[in-house]
Amino acid sequence: MKCPICCSPANDISEGDFDGRTIRCSVCGIYEIAGTVKLRFEALCPENRSDALRKAKQFAKLGTRPTISSICISLWRADILPFVGTRESHHPFWPRFKDEKVDPPRSDRIQRRWAQL
Repeated sequence: MKCPICCSPANDISEGDFDGRTIRCSVCGIYEIAGTVKLRFEALCPENRSDALRKAKQFAKLGTRPTISSICISLWRADILPFVGTRESHHPFWPRFKDEKVDPPRSDRIQRRWAQL
């Protein structure tokens, strides 16, 4: 089989109790793709697939395999985060949609930062 990220030769080493796929690639390493996101992952372009693997490696705990899950893919879906690349996408308390109301945060430190925006 081919690696879905870099298209180099790879092996599917999935075990019976895992609903996704476990892939061993000589370039990307060993990683898992959760069964719940398999179709959405395959619909991504190659650049976004490699970014999803990079996110999975960041989220993986020491000694565990990186798993590409919904959080790794949802960062690239336009219906969840429509302002990718803009100021709004990088601030946690900024409205995601044009008419969405967002309450300011409660802590004093964050309220001061909120007032600066």
